[in-house]
Amino acid sequence: MSTGGLETAVRRIELTDEERRTVAHALDSGYYEQPRETTHTEVAAALDSDPMSVAKTLRRVERHALSTLLD
Repeated sequence: MSTGGLETAVRRIELTDEERRTVAHALDSGYYEQPRETTHTEVAAALDSDPMSVAKTLRRVERHALSTLLD
């Protein structure tokens, strides 16, 4: 999936403020580029958050976005 497809799906789903802030920073910082330009740990540091929380948040948003794309 291209980053553009993920961005489109993310816009179509309802996100909490935390989810939107986390995924927006991940997208902007190159987390979804191939190869990755940043890690979830670096995203967490930039957001002053726990790396495990960021990883869980990104997986949750990814799951919702993929489900939306496939519907």
